[in-house]
Amino acid sequence: MEKSIQKKRQDLIKYCLDMEYVSSNKDGDVYINRGRNGVALNRPRKSEQLHGGKYYRIGIRVNDKRYFFLNHHIVWIKHNGFIPKGYQVNHKDGIKINNELDNLELVTQEENRNHAMGLGLFPKGEDHKKSKLTEEAVRYIKKNYVWGDKKFGQTALGKKFGVRNTTIKWIVDGYTWRDV
Repeated sequence: MEKSIQKKRQDLIKYCLDMEYVSSNKDGDVYINRGRNGVALNRPRKSEQLHGGKYYRIGIRVNDKRYFFLNHHIVWIKHNGFIPKGYQVNHKDGIKINNELDNLELVTQEENRNHAMGLGLFPKGEDHKKSKLTEEAVRYIKKNYVWGDKKFGQTALGKKFGVRNTTIKWIVDGYTWRDV
């Protein structure tokens, strides 16, 4: 059976650590130890490239192919071993560039999301950058929705607010916008 992509990436991180392409300490620092051609650098270079403005990541060239890894994954694997399937590495303090080992923990995706929401890191409702609706619009939809109605049904309200019919259904059924 073929390995999952996650397992392959973790194997590659372990290989890079074992072959000293990269190194890491418990303070969360990750260093590049080898240059493009695999030759050891005179002085390791600290990895401080931000990915998506949130996480530090590192680019490593192995056998003429470039790979990118998140620094907190390298720190975790170096000091704790592989990340089990179904788990993610969470930053306890919510600061995604704080990769100190004491600040990292394994959690499920749901636990990670709940943690982020609890810290206010996961915007919801009209604060979410992709939201097309305001709380006022959602209150209007909940108050005026009538199943199958040409003026206040899913299709009509979807067109009125520029969203899909299913968005209206999810609001009315309480799958989304529960807090409004």
